[in-house]
Amino acid sequence: MKKLITQLNCSDKSPANLSRAPFHIAGDSEKKFRINKKVQPSSWMYNQRSIGYTTNSLGFRSKNFHQIKWNESIVALGCSNTFGIGVDDDDTWCEVLSKRMNLPVINLGVPAASIEQICLMSTVLKKLITPLAVIYCWPPVDRYAEFKMPLDNNKKDFMNPSSWSNVLPNQRMKKYVFQVDWAAKNLVNIEKDRLIWNTSIPRVECSYFDIPGIEKLDIVDTARDLEHPGILSHTQTAQHLHRVLAPLLA
Repeated sequence: MKKLITQLNCSDKSPANLSRAPFHIAGDSEKKFRINKKVQPSSWMYNQRSIGYTTNSLGFRSKNFHQIKWNESIVALGCSNTFGIGVDDDDTWCEVLSKRMNLPVINLGVPAASIEQICLMSTVLKKLITPLAVIYCWPPVDRYAEFKMPLDNNKKDFMNPSSWSNVLPNQRMKKYVFQVDWAAKNLVNIEKDRLIWNTSIPRVECSYFDIPGIEKLDIVDTARDLEHPGILSHTQTAQHLHRVLAPLLA
């Protein structure tokens, strides 16, 4: 469990031990909310609806790891679309799916995570736990990670700035390496990850982005930050995953 804790720590991207915090550093700040309010109609739901972010000691939107019965839980891996930036704790697709399945769905979404980081997390999990099932909600294929030894708390993810035209590029985006075909490399990473789990437990893949051979999820509304999937999108994702998972776990 100690190794699981050190290698999966994401508190550099998501503050640890939040308790119904009204805002989050990963794109849903109070400043951004004030800006968004100015361009939205008075009927905008978030003029009246509050949001709460609750995280564990590692920055995940889940219970602390020692409290989780992993062999009785479904694990969800992904980026901010899984974490649920811009929606309340209760409105993430992980939480909605948990209620529909009547099973714990452990939200291991990491804001700005790359496929490479998710594959590293998956490898660590495979060594240490055996959940009921694993769900992958993959980030875009052109996002990549930079690893340095030791791996513990020494990972950086880089996003293609051309994919984020509505966001001011930060230093990490400016350092993006265009000379490498990250999409091809990440498709290979996904194939390797499939071999790691093989058929030991049910494994479901989806994405809000275009990835060859992977079910694309619909974004039918936006969250409070006006960028990430909104409440209805999370609900529809949970409904879809319930239809896929229920027969696999019957």
